[in-house]
Amino acid sequence: MLSTIRKIEEEFKMEYIPLWERDARKEGKKEGKKEGKEETARELLKRGVDMDIIEGATGISREELEKMALKDN
Repeated sequence: MLSTIRKIEEEFKMEYIPLWERDARKEGKKEGKKEGKEETARELLKRGVDMDIIEGATGISREELEKMALKDN
């Protein structure tokens, strides 16, 4: 099995990445995007930007934005 993987890697010049690792990478990217949106929302809230605008820009619900605003004060 390992020799077959090595042949494929060399033939296509690409590294074999197991499915579980690909899934983990995708999940990490999703989590990173979510954290980035939350960080942006918090900064915009601090600057007094209207919640409707923040909600539209980040996709974070108004309810969650209100929780963030209360938590950060």
